[in-house]
Amino acid sequence: MVWALLVVSLQIYSGEAASADLAIRGQFLYSLSYRDKNNWYEGFSIRRARLITDGFFLRKETKYELQLTLEGGSVSLRDLYIDSSYNMWGVRLGQWKVPYNREEINSSSRLELVDRS
Repeated sequence: MVWALLVVSLQIYSGEAASADLAIRGQFLYSLSYRDKNNWYEGFSIRRARLITDGFFLRKETKYELQLTLEGGSVSLRDLYIDSSYNMWGVRLGQWKVPYNREEINSSSRLELVDRS
């Protein structure tokens, strides 16, 4: 059995008035079982995938993020928000991870070691 985590990041567009980055993360599982010479089992599955896009629009202080989770044949919204700031004031509208837990804020793809509970 082989398990792999794949992360692909692309910069779709970058300009003065807007930018868009796209990241794709996925957990892939490949299994191969040998029972005898004529009896092999082989399988490939995608356990979970995340599509993430973020950037800014209108001005660099107006940022957005969209994060979708594809798991078990369904799509769910993980994050969708718009941040806008001016001087020391800012506003965020949308749905996002509540910043109380290190495991929720730090993605496993960005950790140096396996550091989950």
